[in-house]
Amino acid sequence: MSDDTDPLGIVWLSQGTWRRDWWKRSDILTSTHRTWLAEDVFGRTLRQAFPAFKSAWDSYSADVERTRQALFDLYVTDLKDNLDLADGTEVYHAVHQQWHPTFRSKLYARGYYDIFMFDLDGNLIYSVFKETDYATNFRADGTGPWKDSGLGQAFQQALASPDSITYIDWAPYGPSAGADAAFLATGLRDEDGVLIGIYSIQLPPEYEKSIEADKLECSFEAITNAYAGAINIQGPQ
Repeated sequence: MSDDTDPLGIVWLSQGTWRRDWWKRSDILTSTHRTWLAEDVFGRTLRQAFPAFKSAWDSYSADVERTRQALFDLYVTDLKDNLDLADGTEVYHAVHQQWHPTFRSKLYARGYYDIFMFDLDGNLIYSVFKETDYATNFRADGTGPWKDSGLGQAFQQALASPDSITYIDWAPYGPSAGADAAFLATGLRDEDGVLIGIYSIQLPPEYEKSIEADKLECSFEAITNAYAGAINIQGPQ
């Protein structure tokens, strides 16, 4: 019901005020995702996996553009997150085979859309889902195709404030077929406190949804029909 009252004391059912801010997202969900992100960057798993991926990325080729293109061609496939091991003798493939199942399981358990690891140069050295953002560069002054996207903003803001958790709100994201995407990101430090990378997640696609889209019985049309012929009279103030 709306809290908008006309001079006669009639409270009208208002579509705008009834549904405008009624979202599935809640403070509890936001706190949970932030807590998980913080636990990950202080946890042993990520602190072991990230240096392994970074070392393997750096050793793949002396030419970073060749590294980006080669890994993109090998891992951005129709298999997406189901590809554990690509062809090749480079160390990166063994590292991926070792750690990918761990982060894929984390993604499934938490309902994330994707998980990302960036080095400080802005290279996306690992992702779970392997969309067309994988192995590209996200530095603001670089030439990566997605540097101006929501994920680009997440990386750049987290790099500028690595000890905070950056939130980038919902907007169409090209690598996810233009679907709306939102991101959390923060800095990753080693055990000596040295910043070594940026860790980010793409929030679940159902994370923020109007309740009327989630529950048909709560649509404005359903509520209107339920109250057909009825008005709520508010007495004198």
